[in-house]
Amino acid sequence: MAVVQCPNGHSYDNSRHARCPYCTGSQTIGVTVPLGVQETDGTGGGPQNGGVNGGFPRTMPVQGQMPAPGGVGVTEPYQNVTKALEINEEGVSAVVGWLVCIEGKKKGKDFRIHGQRNFLGRAGSNDICIDFDDSVSAVDNVIISYNDKNNKFYIQIGEHQKNNVYLNDEMLLAPMELKENDVIEMGETKLMFRPFCNDTFRWE
Repeated sequence: MAVVQCPNGHSYDNSRHARCPYCTGSQTIGVTVPLGVQETDGTGGGPQNGGVNGGFPRTMPVQGQMPAPGGVGVTEPYQNVTKALEINEEGVSAVVGWLVCIEGKKKGKDFRIHGQRNFLGRAGSNDICIDFDDSVSAVDNVIISYNDKNNKFYIQIGEHQKNNVYLNDEMLLAPMELKENDVIEMGETKLMFRPFCNDTFRWE
């Protein structure tokens, strides 16, 4: 994976974009499978009481292998077999969950999670931009994935992660299943996970 600059000065990951996504007006490479869904407004499913100070479900390591981001012949645990929940005919990407900042400079702000892999980092090229915390790595500090085959979420550290990442106060060392009300801590920021796709709803 490499962050490069286009002639217009935009920074982007050339392993994920063939051309600058800001100049072309596209944030995705057109190799996804449309499922014809509508985007939610992201206001539902806010954090509920009782999810921060204890009572977290026990997380378990995920088994399997998947290619490392941007690498050839390099593997990491967990096989991502999702199709992109991309999109209806108007180009709207389906929301599958949220992260809500519960501690840090943007306390109360929510971030949408979409299908496939979501890269979290400080740079604007990330799917979820944590630009208010200088202690967060610029690109892919954390990766959150949604698997629409089994309707589950997963979290793993990114290739460029430099500082420790914690899940429910435990250091994140291997890919883990992400569950409702789990708390992710990186730098000076804590984010609570809230799924939209769950046992009662999933995009078809």
